[in-house]
Amino acid sequence: MRADFAEANLSLHFVHEVLDHGLGLGAWAGAAARAGQVDMFAEFDFNPGFEGGVLAFKSLGGGARSLDVIALSLGYQSTQRKLAAFSADSTSVTLSEETQRDVTARLSLNMQLGSRVMTGLGGSLRREWSSPGMARSVEVCVETGSPGGIIIPLCESRYLVELADYWAGQLRADILWAVARLGGARSQPHLAVLGSSSVDLGQDAAARWNISGGIGVAPLEYPGQVIVALLVGVYDVSDANDQGLDVGDRLVTRLVLGIPFDLLLN
Repeated sequence: MRADFAEANLSLHFVHEVLDHGLGLGAWAGAAARAGQVDMFAEFDFNPGFEGGVLAFKSLGGGARSLDVIALSLGYQSTQRKLAAFSADSTSVTLSEETQRDVTARLSLNMQLGSRVMTGLGGSLRREWSSPGMARSVEVCVETGSPGGIIIPLCESRYLVELADYWAGQLRADILWAVARLGGARSQPHLAVLGSSSVDLGQDAAARWNISGGIGVAPLEYPGQVIVALLVGVYDVSDANDQGLDVGDRLVTRLVLGIPFDLLLN
């Protein structure tokens, strides 16, 4: 089970080895939501959604204990987008909601370099339907009446653009360096230093570079899992599409919690 408090999603991941040659299948399902680009909350508005997917993986060492793993996954995500459309004379506004649907294919490779270093390389291709693309949401305020006749302004984060279909992708590289052992030999939980860099590619948009780093606790026998991690990331480092992003827009702190049920049950 994983909970990411920056993207605000909660998901369950199941992985099962189907043969004794390091072949396996997996699946995940969870609740996720986005307002703006990645946040669940914007001006205290909640946009519900869900996600799920399947994966197939192969341990390149030929057995379940190999930490060199290649995986292919296919995921689906659905979230609500809040829209606002003003009339030609700007005297009235129409509020609506549409569902954005994304399908993502991802290929990844985990490799062990020495006894304490894991690296990961990955690439993904995503198709977005009814997406705002690179547009940013803005606060839209309308007047509503109460039963007592009092006019109350209602303000929400909404998009002022028409939604469209887009292609997007990402290339990324990650590294985990285990600096100290924290537990027994079986599960091998380690205090680890984490680092990541990636580039986001979007239709009709310039490439956006992202970097992040932090510390976490990870069991080295299970690549791809973390028990807890605290990360600081800078997204779209150079404001490649001239959106006027300030430091607050690009700097994100992420807390990731994971419960490795396989370790607890074994």
